[in-house]
Amino acid sequence: MQCRSKKFCFILPLGWSLVCTSLLGCHLKPFNKMFRHPEVKEVTTPPVDEINRLPIDSEGSCGDRQAASSRPTLKLMTNTEYDHTVEDLVGIKVNVAGVFPPDSIGNGFDTGALRSITTSLVQSYLDSGLNLSKSIVQSDDIDCAAQQYSVTCTGDAITKLAEKAFRRPLQDDERRRLAALPAKFVDNGLNPKDSYQAALTTVLMAPQFLYHHNLASSTQLAMRKQYALATRLSYALWATLPDDTLMAQAGGGKLTDEATLVAEIHRLSLSPKSLGFLRNFVGQWLGLRGLSKAPAAHHLEPALLNDFEEETQQFFAAFLSENRNIKELMDAKFSYLNDRLANHYGIEGSFDNILRRQDVDGKTRGGLLTHGSFLLQTSNPDGTSPVKRGKWILERLTCSPPPAPPQGVQTALSPNSGNPKPMRQRLAEHRANAACASCHSSMDPIGLGLENYDAYGKWRDRDEYGAIDASGALPNGQEFKDANGLAKVIRSDNAFANCVATKMGQYMLGRLPDQYEQCLIEKIASRTSQMNYGLRNLVVDLSRALLVE
Repeated sequence: MQCRSKKFCFILPLGWSLVCTSLLGCHLKPFNKMFRHPEVKEVTTPPVDEINRLPIDSEGSCGDRQAASSRPTLKLMTNTEYDHTVEDLVGIKVNVAGVFPPDSIGNGFDTGALRSITTSLVQSYLDSGLNLSKSIVQSDDIDCAAQQYSVTCTGDAITKLAEKAFRRPLQDDERRRLAALPAKFVDNGLNPKDSYQAALTTVLMAPQFLYHHNLASSTQLAMRKQYALATRLSYALWATLPDDTLMAQAGGGKLTDEATLVAEIHRLSLSPKSLGFLRNFVGQWLGLRGLSKAPAAHHLEPALLNDFEEETQQFFAAFLSENRNIKELMDAKFSYLNDRLANHYGIEGSFDNILRRQDVDGKTRGGLLTHGSFLLQTSNPDGTSPVKRGKWILERLTCSPPPAPPQGVQTALSPNSGNPKPMRQRLAEHRANAACASCHSSMDPIGLGLENYDAYGKWRDRDEYGAIDASGALPNGQEFKDANGLAKVIRSDNAFANCVATKMGQYMLGRLPDQYEQCLIEKIASRTSQMNYGLRNLVVDLSRALLVE
């Protein structure tokens, strides 16, 4: 392995065997084996709607939680989690996007991916650890500087950092090895200051820091479950390590007390840090991270694409901070606009260059389906795509994706040339093929209900063929006249609330829910029928139900 930073290559001649032995007692295992990811067989997971769910019985119970069928999987922090964790751990802001290898995606979320250790990722952790340790030592408030970096002072500083980094108390043998780490580097020829930097880098490269799983054994750490719960809650709701308050509750053995647990989850969900959780969840669930790659995006300036994303993110943030019912996502009569976005949408009024909350008419604008972020990514480069829009809604808002088209079936519409025809007529001819009708009968009416919005999210009453007919009916017989009516149909469907809750639960768990968990999710989602049950209630209840073992 080559060291990219010449100034900090002092660690490498010592060999990672020394680092590993000093920190973990791992008997001189090579560095790549120390970090080897558990072998995982590729498993094809079914869509959420295909999971065989346990019915909720007459008393509303989901039965007994089933014992885990396999050992917990070791999971590395995502890049976003790494950024937030480092900032909270050492007070240094980093942005590893574009520097670290990109996160993998599992079942739609980076929290659900099994990220493997690669040479490039190890090098990225090393480079970051070296740079961070340099910044820590160069800061003006290092107590050990006044003591000429004595190994006693730096040993104490290392154990203090490691305890916070590992998100649990240190075991006795860990504390002993960590405290002695600076002295070991000195014995191997480094000066005291460089020894301290090397020890800091070792902690920032430790599996106990980089992996979510608590590596301490239950026999060595009696309060393991308390600290593991604190970590699950914090990374689910904040995407970072637990704060001192949460750690203190875990240390006191109080997190399994129902009143304390609920109070802590409420505190976490009310913190500004929870907006980071929401941005990550919403950005991945609704595809906001890929707007610049949408087929029609090249026609728009980057600033407007950013406005599209921020409109949707701030819209959701209002639901969390105000604890608004998730059903209002479909038809809320407010959004976030600035002068550029309002001008693009054709909304009259006085706006400035900052996105601010504004009332909208609830007809041409209002609710998620009128946001440019959704309308743009579900369009083709040359126009709208009712099929893409219908498919997106079925997949992401009702968790009922249409089946894949039969093999060999032509899925593309015939070219609209020679004798151009309106979109509604072209789709009707496409559905005349029995092999296509089974899927398109559900997708097409939904997408056609949004034809008043062009490929870039602008409202239009007419297209080149005349007045737009946005009426339709779903396979279950529910009819609507326009986009506003479609939004109300989706809002009233229990599948919508179930899907939002399922997606959020999946993000929190980092995997698909099992039968028992899916039952709990649907039980919780049923509470959205009460209009005083808001998004924050949903976050709290899902956390209690899914993250407590």
